Amino acid sequence: MRRTNLIARSQRPRMVASCAAIAGDGKWNVCLLGYKTTVVFWFATIDFLKITSLSSIWLALLFLSETIFEMCSSFPKGVSLSSKRLESYIEMLSKAFEKSEEVIRFVDNMSNGNLRKALDFIVTFVGSAHVDSEKIFRVIEASGNYTLPLHEFLRAVIFQDNEYYNSADSQIQNLYDVSSNDKHEHFLVSILISYVERMGLTGGNEGFVLISDVLGYLQGLGFTEHQIHSALQRTTTKDLLATPKIEAPTLTSGLRIQSAGAYTIKRLATLFTYTDAIITDTPIMISEYRTRIQAAYTIDERLERATSFLDYLDNCWDPKMAGVYDWMSISQLVRKDIVSIRNRINSRSNK
Repeated sequence: MRRTNLIARSQRPRMVASCAAIAGDGKWNVCLLGYKTTVVFWFATIDFLKITSLSSIWLALLFLSETIFEMCSSFPKGVSLSSKRLESYIEMLSKAFEKSEEVIRFVDNMSNGNLRKALDFIVTFVGSAHVDSEKIFRVIEASGNYTLPLHEFLRAVIFQDNEYYNSADSQIQNLYDVSSNDKHEHFLVSILISYVERMGLTGGNEGFVLISDVLGYLQGLGFTEHQIHSALQRTTTKDLLATPKIEAPTLTSGLRIQSAGAYTIKRLATLFTYTDAIITDTPIMISEYRTRIQAAYTIDERLERATSFLDYLDNCWDPKMAGVYDWMSISQLVRKDIVSIRNRINSRSNK
């Protein structure tokens, strides 16, 4: 049930000024009114290695915006910039990182303190086709400001340029992905992260937990060595767990939880936005639920589909796996978020 269709470039929303990526050679890829051009900008003035806060990142972005304006003369014919709009957009983003604790918390935790990764999240948001930039501008022009909610930022980061979520491309891990036809494996990654966190707090080795101990615990819950190694590979690749960088991982190596790992299982997993995204990337192993978990387009359809997905995972959960992790408490929090969204929709409809 995996779908990774890309949105056709011609169908993408027109972005006023969207930084799509930072290349390793110090070049910025910038989307301007639907056109993509490479703006060469060497970081001679701002040393990004010395930037230690998100506010400094926005000072850098403001500086970059000035540089972009200076380079307008080199753009292809027909490509132009609205300086007022770009200024308003960057100001909105700057305020979001000053006032939105949820967005700040997301970037701080998911970047694991890595400045380049934090900046990548911001750049991904600005360049994502899933951001309704015209709506943002309408609100800014009408009220003078725009409050950026976490779900809008998160949706852009999760999907990037894809129409559907794809764990191979996204910076966000699908906690419920599997490597075998075992419904209990949907919870393996979450149990793994939770165990490493719990044992890391009680151990005295700088938070590191022996991989051999992790294997022993998970095998005791009925998971195979293949399943566990697959989960280890996915969690370390997405930087949810860390291994000592001085050695290749072995059974005597240690694992330590990253802030991204704790945030993913404790916060992202409780959100409808996250659940809604990863559904299309999660194999459904019980046939009766396949007919209920189908493509959804309207918000009502997506809320209903997410509820069915939670029902499916509830059915897959075995209370014997509880200990360091409890799926049912996560399920209840997602359902609570769904109810909250329905209430907001109904409130707006009644106005």
